[in-house]
Amino acid sequence: MKDHIKKIAEEVEKTKADYLNVVREREELKTQCQVLNKEIASVQTSLDETQKKVSAMQCKYELTNSKSEEILNALEAIINAIKSKAKKVEEMQRQVEFLRFSEAKAQKKKNF
Repeated sequence: MKDHIKKIAEEVEKTKADYLNVVREREELKTQCQVLNKEIASVQTSLDETQKKVSAMQCKYELTNSKSEEILNALEAIINAIKSKAKKVEEMQRQVEFLRFSEAKAQKKKNF
C-alpha cells in the first residue's frame, strides 16, 4: 500500500510539474503574442503611412501628366500657328517677287 501511495504521490508531483510547465509555456506564449501584436500594429501603421505616400505620389504623377498634356497641346497649337504663318510669309514673298518681276517687265516695256 505504501508503494501504491508513493507511486500516486510521484504521479501527482509529475502531473504538478507538467502543469507548471504548461502554465510557464502559456505565459511565454502570451508574452510572445503581445510582442507580435505590437509588431503587427507597428507594421500596419507603417503600411498605412506608405499607402498614403504612394497615393500622394500617384496624385502628383497624374497632375504632372495632365499638365504635360496641356503643355504639349499648347506647344502643338504654337507649332501649327508658326507653320501657318510661315506658309503665309512664303505666299507673300512669291507675290512680292511676282510684283517685282511685273514691275521690271513694265519698266522694260516703258523704256522701249
